[in-house]
Amino acid sequence: MVTLTIQNFDTLVENEAAAAQAASTQPLNFDTGSVLRAIFEADASQALWLQYLAVLVLSATRLATSSGSDCDTFGADFGFTRLP
Repeated sequence: MVTLTIQNFDTLVENEAAAAQAASTQPLNFDTGSVLRAIFEADASQALWLQYLAVLVLSATRLATSSGSDCDTFGADFGFTRLP
């Protein structure tokens, strides 16, 4: 089973800011309206889109990689039951 760690927008921005600040020798400005924050928010938006695509791929391929009772739980999400 594949586990995908999903992060929300705020967490993505905070992680980017923390990484940038850790790599910098000077204090960085992350105030609302700053250029650096705008870049990080744009990056976070793209990351959210990529996470969404990853979830779609995993959802679409789940049945192909399932067996036994996992097939039953996948089918139950859509109202299907397996024939005896």
